[in-house]
Amino acid sequence: MTHAEYEDFGGTFKEEDSIPSAAKQAPKPADIKPDPNAVNEYDITPTIMRDDGAEVEGEDFLIGVLKTSPVYFVTMGGVCFPSHTAYPLKEKRDPDALETERAYRTGEIIRMTSERAAKVRAAIKSHVVRWSGSGDAKTGKVYSTSRGTVHGDEPLACHLYMVRVSDIKEPIWLARNGDIFPPSMYEMAREAAQTQTPETATA
Repeated sequence: MTHAEYEDFGGTFKEEDSIPSAAKQAPKPADIKPDPNAVNEYDITPTIMRDDGAEVEGEDFLIGVLKTSPVYFVTMGGVCFPSHTAYPLKEKRDPDALETERAYRTGEIIRMTSERAAKVRAAIKSHVVRWSGSGDAKTGKVYSTSRGTVHGDEPLACHLYMVRVSDIKEPIWLARNGDIFPPSMYEMAREAAQTQTPETATA
């Protein structure tokens, strides 16, 4: 019923009648003050930094998806494995330009603690790539093994790389130019298993 129809029936409309009673009792924005002792789960926890600006905990890892991956990025254990990153070129930034010039690099270098790295590896172990179609129409998706596996599934680790920067023996990997990639996590795990001696395997 409109205001006019309501008044036709003899009613008198007042502006406050359209305001819910709960809203009438709500404090005005100026009356609301944040509690300095309140804890918010979204508050930012300060990160301890060294003088050189690097985080104290963790190690740097070069991570990303390989060209064989059916997806451009995948997130495992809260960490995103991108196909590439695009950093703004500050020295070429033009406020009048329609687009920001960027430096495109394959993958990403991030810092992780050993606990986070273990969590990421565990998540990757529990996921597979499942293909469908053939030829140019071939596509793939990432699935959790909690749903079960089917013939033809591939370990997700076959399509990701995650290398500790301090262990990199091929500096060209750090060029991240899109042409040369580190081995997949699957390949690196297989090579590590093959080089293990009986003593180290049981240690």
